[in-house]
Amino acid sequence: MKAHIFILSLIIVCISPLSAAPLLPVDIHIGQTVEPESGSVEEMTLQSLGETYSPTWIDAYVGVALRKAFTNTYDTQLATKLPLRDIQIGRSVMRAGLYEVPFCYHEPSYGWGTMVWTKGEDETWALLALSFQSVE
Repeated sequence: MKAHIFILSLIIVCISPLSAAPLLPVDIHIGQTVEPESGSVEEMTLQSLGETYSPTWIDAYVGVALRKAFTNTYDTQLATKLPLRDIQIGRSVMRAGLYEVPFCYHEPSYGWGTMVWTKGEDETWALLALSFQSVE
């Protein structure tokens, strides 16, 4: 009887379709990493972190009403950190209509953080807040 169950189990495993999705790593600080989908908040996070910080960056990612306060708060951090390299994006979490996207980076040294986004009525993403952390 045990032999039949083993053979049946082996057959099921062999004929079951394997997952087509690649297995991405789990980071200790950001959890499961994801491959951003086109137009997603994860893609917007990856794109923004890979660009040089400038007035054009602010225009592209921060809503008009928040630009002055945002630059007063984050200008120095973004000017010294961006662009990041070797970035991994975690799965976004929606809380009260806001999307928190964790990320980590491995260049020039390991660090992690979170970007908080909102989606406007015109379906565009706007950055509200961010944080950076490192082991230093």
